[in-house]
Amino acid sequence: MENETTKVVKETSARRCWVLLCWLLTWWIPSIFLKWFGRMKCEDVRQAWREKSALNIII
Repeated sequence: MENETTKVVKETSARRCWVLLCWLLTWWIPSIFLKWFGRMKCEDVRQAWREKSALNIII
């Protein structure tokens, strides 16, 4: 991990709207449930799961 670099990207308003929409569509699944039963320890993984679920709900 010594040679790894992280790139910080500024969050756009479109991204914030998308994240809000994902949360509104998946509000009924709490993060603690995803952490315990879904074994999704990282917040990024839980957000990706919410985005995938939101796309399925929209479709």
